[in-house]
Amino acid sequence: MKVGLALGSGGARGLAHIALFEKLNSIGITPYSIAGSSAGAVIGGLYCLYGLDGLMDRMLEVVRLNKEIVAKTDELMGKKRNLKNEVMEMSKIVMAHSLLTGNVIYDSLKHLFGSKRFSDCKIDFAAVAFDIEHEKAIVIDEGFLVDAIVSSSSVPGTFPPVRLGGMNLVDGGTTRVIPVKETRERGVDFVIASDVSPFVPDLSNMLSIQYTVDDVKGKILADIDLSEADLAIKFNIPKIRWYEFNKAKQICQIAKKELENVDFCSVLKENDPEPSS
Repeated sequence: MKVGLALGSGGARGLAHIALFEKLNSIGITPYSIAGSSAGAVIGGLYCLYGLDGLMDRMLEVVRLNKEIVAKTDELMGKKRNLKNEVMEMSKIVMAHSLLTGNVIYDSLKHLFGSKRFSDCKIDFAAVAFDIEHEKAIVIDEGFLVDAIVSSSSVPGTFPPVRLGGMNLVDGGTTRVIPVKETRERGVDFVIASDVSPFVPDLSNMLSIQYTVDDVKGKILADIDLSEADLAIKFNIPKIRWYEFNKAKQICQIAKKELENVDFCSVLKENDPEPSS
């Protein structure tokens, strides 16, 4: 049976996808195809390219390279400032194209993927992005991996849109939080959906409220995606913000614990259209 993985968006919480890879590997299941949005695209792309060997180390390298993202976002969302500085900072945000430059995310992902192409992947892989102008999800499965994955990971407002193939693309999680539909269309028999986007309200400041509203919309979309999967894995990783990549090991430990209660073998056997004799 051809098993496909639909890896959801969720920033740092997407590191939980690694625990799913490890679990499947431990029971002898290799995915036939993987599609990912945002963080799911980053981790899915690395796995399809290199496999499990060194995957966590590569993601910890992302942690190191994204210290600028963590520091800047922490400052904007959590640091107390006086009224004058608050007004000045808000003026910069309103007039800016994005909170962070596109070079920040491109440079770190370029370090990971280099000049590798989709054709270099050992497992079929697709990154999902969102075309702003044509209002639709875009499946990217050819060309340079870094271009596709940066497009899929460019959170609107935080990073600028990516111009690729004549389109202005942003984070695939905008409409495809968990790309179940796109995974199924890649010729698989069974789709496992990995959801890492729990809703935890944060009303502490303007940016937190904005992200909370986006999380509400994301949860609604994620529930729709999960309903279309053959097996839905919902990781409960509360109180970890999307940019806290420095909590990588904690995220993976939580995910591994939750996967202990999932009986993959039984579910797959029940749904196998061609059971072995």
